[in-house]
Amino acid sequence: ADPQAFGGDDREFFLTLAAQGAQAIERVDAFDAERRERRRSESIVEAITDGFVTLDRDLTFTYVNARAAAMFGRRSDELRGRDIRALPHADESPFIPLLRSVIGERQPQQHEGYATIMGRWIDMRAYPAEDGGVIAYFQDVTDRRRQQEASSFLAEASRLLASSPEHLTTLRNLAHAVIPRLGDWCAVDLLDSSDAGAVPRLRRVALAHADPHKVALAEEFSRLYPPNLGGERPDAIAQALRGETVLVPVVTDEMLAASARDDRHVAMIRALGLVSVMVVPLVASGTVLGTLTLCTGESGRHYDEGDRRLAEDLASRAATAVEHARLLEQAEAANAAKSEFLRTVSHELRQPLNAIGGLLQLWELGLRGDLSEQQQQDLERIKRNQRQLTSLIEDLLSFARLEAGKLKVERGPVRVSTVLERLTYAMSPELRARALTYHCGVTDPSLAVIGDADRLHQVLVNLLTNAIKATEAEGHIDVSCAVSGQTVRIAVRDTGVGIPHDKLDAVFTPFVQIGRALNKPREGAGLGLAISRGLTEAMGGTLTASSTVGEGSTFVVSLERADPLPTVA
Repeated sequence: ADPQAFGGDDREFFLTLAAQGAQAIERVDAFDAERRERRRSESIVEAITDGFVTLDRDLTFTYVNARAAAMFGRRSDELRGRDIRALPHADESPFIPLLRSVIGERQPQQHEGYATIMGRWIDMRAYPAEDGGVIAYFQDVTDRRRQQEASSFLAEASRLLASSPEHLTTLRNLAHAVIPRLGDWCAVDLLDSSDAGAVPRLRRVALAHADPHKVALAEEFSRLYPPNLGGERPDAIAQALRGETVLVPVVTDEMLAASARDDRHVAMIRALGLVSVMVVPLVASGTVLGTLTLCTGESGRHYDEGDRRLAEDLASRAATAVEHARLLEQAEAANAAKSEFLRTVSHELRQPLNAIGGLLQLWELGLRGDLSEQQQQDLERIKRNQRQLTSLIEDLLSFARLEAGKLKVERGPVRVSTVLERLTYAMSPELRARALTYHCGVTDPSLAVIGDADRLHQVLVNLLTNAIKATEAEGHIDVSCAVSGQTVRIAVRDTGVGIPHDKLDAVFTPFVQIGRALNKPREGAGLGLAISRGLTEAMGGTLTASSTVGEGSTFVVSLERADPLPTVA
């Protein structure tokens, strides 16, 4: 059309209309661009694995991504436009105050805690929004927190299980420690008999719940309705005794009806208020020792596979502790029987030996007539063997008393010089008989140790006797004393055959004699060094050995130094 055909007013009208149309098109284009950008942003937010929400200043949801909706257990459209404070358990959530603080202070904040609304642990980062509201990102850290808590709990459980050799006590302590970390109830049952072909019998050794009245109810329930272990319908405990963990996430009325023995049975189970149940076998070395039963009630918690793994780990540790405790009890019983046997035999042998000693004295005094030279030699051999047997019996008695903890040991100041003088006097005849060179170093008369004079003498006699046996004629034996700070060391050195390095620890083992052979027998039962170490430790000291084969051995008694004793002028 010809523009000249329009008047001035018409032209102005069309120009204005065109300008408005252009602005409208620009606004539409801008809206489309904004919408495309918003959609692109929403696509990005929806694609991330973290939860993402936006809330206005009144804490009303304005946007919820799919991950956040899944964590809340609701659809996104159910949450948009809803006040977060209206959700269940919101009043217990530590995150509501955090969101309020971000809105009020306009500063970002971060917190990791238990989200009561979601029923899981989350790590949240919240930022102030331009419209006065808040933007929040949060990540589900439940698995990590579970692992941390499980590690901490298992470490504490291991400490409890190792706290006492009495396994029943530790199991009871463990059952109480489980509450409420793994449930509202915990029970431990151990097998009294596992004979093949016999119906197993269970003994409940632990039962824990925060409410004593419910514990009484559970005990009454167990008395009236013991586990059905051998019937046609075995219960959860019977299944666990086969080595299988039983996990019941939700206890339903249908389950109760199916397992009920009578109306009272159902009523009592309902009174216990069980919500979820786990029964885990206690297995050690391939043998089922019993079961660990965990239940939830008041907390409303439902067990899952994570709880199952934790319970199985706990049960494995408990079973190992039970097995070790039983083995220890058996060993202690066997050791007590052995000690009693040694005491009995020693007492029985001592009486006839004392009688032999008395008769020998009668012959020596000439009360049985004169003796020929040959008879005198025979008599001397009898006396020597009688003394050897008496010494052996004393060792057996000392060892039995030491193991039973009945050997009396005093702890007080002991003058070292007096002990060494007594040792030299007692052992000189035997040293001369073996043609050995003996030297005992001079000791400060005021030097004293904390110990028992008679027991220290017994230890040194044993060490010196051992040195004499190991040293050939014309060899050397030295006894010396040295002081280092608050420790006094008494050393017995010999030039005997020596001890192989890998046998040094074995010489302190009862009934062990290094180098004993049929063609070269050695006197004694191999108890002297074991007794000596036990007596030294009872006095608060140590007994150590060092040796070189072919050059000799050194045994060192180390005791705590006492205050100096006054010397006699």
